[in-house]
Amino acid sequence: MKKNHTNYGLIAKLAFAGIGTFFLWTPAAVQASPKTTIIAQADIGCPKAMPVSSFETANFYVFICEGQDGKLFYQGIDRDNPSNMINVSRVEYKNGSYSALNGDVIYQINTDELVIYEGRNVILREPVIRSN
Repeated sequence: MKKNHTNYGLIAKLAFAGIGTFFLWTPAAVQASPKTTIIAQADIGCPKAMPVSSFETANFYVFICEGQDGKLFYQGIDRDNPSNMINVSRVEYKNGSYSALNGDVIYQINTDELVIYEGRNVILREPVIRSN
């Protein structure tokens, strides 16, 4: 009669390796990157529209979206009070910057900074901390 030589040590090591791999790939064990946060916010910034670009400053989330009509619009959201937002439908893109025109107020954003003009006066300037 042939004796079964099972290597229980090897089986135990393989089982623990499999369990470790399971926990490594479980979503709860994966930490989201900061860029994931801004992308997730696009659902708020571009409702029923296609996100084109998104930006984050110390105080604002800014989204450039493409509406169903194919036109761009600007959505600016206050980080501390998300219900405080502005939506501007007149947006131009030139030399790497988006400019949203709302009367005599211009919201200009690129990967470096958000600048808000009222007439010819700069009323706000904030560096962009994340963009995509």
